[in-house]
Amino acid sequence: ATREQVEAVCARLAGGEWATLFDQGLDTGLRHNGARLSAGQRQLIVLARVLLQDPDILMLDEPTSNLDVRHQIYVSAFLRKLSDRTGMTCFTVSHDLNLAAKYATKVIVLQKPGVVYAIGDPKSVITERMVRDVYEVECDVIDDRGTPHVMLQGVMEEGRRGHCDRPGVRSRPNRPLANRTGFIFSAY
Repeated sequence: ATREQVEAVCARLAGGEWATLFDQGLDTGLRHNGARLSAGQRQLIVLARVLLQDPDILMLDEPTSNLDVRHQIYVSAFLRKLSDRTGMTCFTVSHDLNLAAKYATKVIVLQKPGVVYAIGDPKSVITERMVRDVYEVECDVIDDRGTPHVMLQGVMEEGRRGHCDRPGVRSRPNRPLANRTGFIFSAY
């Protein structure tokens, strides 16, 4: 890729702040395999390298996990806009329910590896019941301008796992905690 192409991708990815994220912008040295860089900076570099390849399908595992809140939002919004503008399909694996709810067009929830709990738009999938069933966490899911927003309350007590007193929510038998891993696959 040319320097101009690299600069264009970096400018779009970091919201025009690329130069402030790295001491010397694109000329920042990556000595010792980038040991001087933060995990978030390394993550942005990897994402920029992938985007320079102009893929039709992008699969990312926790693309915002090492970023500060501002850049988590920026990268999530960037991926959604990129998908909308170019038609690129973007799958992300995330444990951040609120980012998935806000930016994904489709959500796939895995209850444990290989078992799909739900598939659908964020509003139909990200529910109090799903959070209780998959993560064993009490929460409230509120409507935030048409988008579900999860407000965590606390971990379910040992004797209460699989049981809910809320009207309309069916109890389910206890299962070992080791079999419960929730993953959100978001499609932009």
